[in-house]
Amino acid sequence: MNARILLFLTALLAGCTTQPPAPVEDYSAALQSGRGVHTVLPGDTLYSIAWANGLNYRDLARWNNLPSPERIFAGQKISLRPPPGSAQGPRESRAAAPSPSPPSPPPSAGGAKRTWVWPVRGEVAETFSIARGNKGLDIRARRGDPVVAAAAGSVVYAGNGLRGYGNLIIIKHDASYLSAYAHNRRIRVAEGRQIRQGETIGEVGGAGKFTETLHFEIRREGRPVDPLRHLPPR
Repeated sequence: MNARILLFLTALLAGCTTQPPAPVEDYSAALQSGRGVHTVLPGDTLYSIAWANGLNYRDLARWNNLPSPERIFAGQKISLRPPPGSAQGPRESRAAAPSPSPPSPPPSAGGAKRTWVWPVRGEVAETFSIARGNKGLDIRARRGDPVVAAAAGSVVYAGNGLRGYGNLIIIKHDASYLSAYAHNRRIRVAEGRQIRQGETIGEVGGAGKFTETLHFEIRREGRPVDPLRHLPPR
């Protein structure tokens, strides 16, 4: 009798401690701001490390005394925090705390208005909402539809190393703006390539709910901004 009771209690405790796995499509899972150091993995770029941790790539370069964001290597330790005694923290931390839907700054830091185009044809399935954990737009499209660059720039990341983003492309447009195109079926550009606005860079068709959906983000100084404030109305 005692053996049966012990077996029952053991099974009950095991059931109570079992937790479901984290959802793959949770964008906030990519944020790792609680960690102080990142060890560079094969395929990492400074831009992808900054993106995953919600930081500005220029801050990372400054904190780590990197002469060029393009020059990092596997095994290198990248500090995700300012050096001790530094008078300046992340650029975004010196601004007011973001609201659930922060207003977007002017489209260009240099005064010239930047124009954007839609990265894919389709209806918006999920809008930008920091409160809901969506840092961009989810746009419905047909599987295999072309994904195009929303603005001209340079491909600074092309891979699937960021959890929750699938096959991801990040384009640097200038010193302030980056855009990202997540859950591609196929990536059709390589890192370092210069891209024209409207040029095809990927194909729609990720896994799960993204089989016919593109996730699109715009970030300024490392902070997500609402793409609808930049994209033309339609």
